[in-house]
Amino acid sequence: MNDKEKILEYLRGGSSGELNLCWADLKGMYLSKANLSGVDLSFSDLSGANLLGANLKDAKLIGANLSGAELSRADLSGANFSGADLSEADMYKTKLVSANLLEAKMLNVNLKQANMADANLLYSNLTGAVLIGANLPYADLSYANLSSVNLSSANLIFAHLTDVKLMGANLSGADFSKADMTEVNLSNANLTETDFSDANLSLAILDNAIMTKAKFKNANMKGSSRKENTIISIKPVHPQRHYSIMRPVGAKYIGMNLIG
Repeated sequence: MNDKEKILEYLRGGSSGELNLCWADLKGMYLSKANLSGVDLSFSDLSGANLLGANLKDAKLIGANLSGAELSRADLSGANFSGADLSEADMYKTKLVSANLLEAKMLNVNLKQANMADANLLYSNLTGAVLIGANLPYADLSYANLSSVNLSSANLIFAHLTDVKLMGANLSGADFSKADMTEVNLSNANLTETDFSDANLSLAILDNAIMTKAKFKNANMKGSSRKENTIISIKPVHPQRHYSIMRPVGAKYIGMNLIG
């Protein structure tokens, strides 16, 4: 009996006891609304699988490959995805409450309106991920890479974001109140109407961040830094030429030859 036959028999109730599918080849398999609660799928290949609305509560998916999988509206609460690959997966409105995503690879994943309260995302890579309206209160994202993510209107109250990379991220309308953002890098991020009330932003980097109507009431900004680029327009030596360069505020240019 191959791996796919084993899981189908389990779902039909044809087998008893705990199901162990470590290292199983289940890529592209249709498992929509399947009940796989507590099943061990560590290091299995579920790439491209359809798990729409599936129940994977407390399941073990350590090191599993779920790249490109359909996981929308699935219940993954308490599941262990440490070291798993969820890149390009669709996780719209997925429930990930208290899930373990330690060092997970989640490039360009769709987590729009996902519930990730109290989830562990330490050292995870979510570069380019979509988390519009996601719910992440008390989640631990420390040391994660969130470059270019879209966290607009997301809820991150009391979240832990120590030394997180948020360069070029869209955080417009997000709520980071009371979050720990020590040493966070927000360079070139969009912070329009973002709420940082009572947050810890000590040693944060805010270079070139858009901060229109951002709220920093009672925030700890000790040691944080912010630089902005400004355009220097230089009168051309030749009538058909124009020179402009970006200059960080406070920088000095001495002895530069800009004549072409």
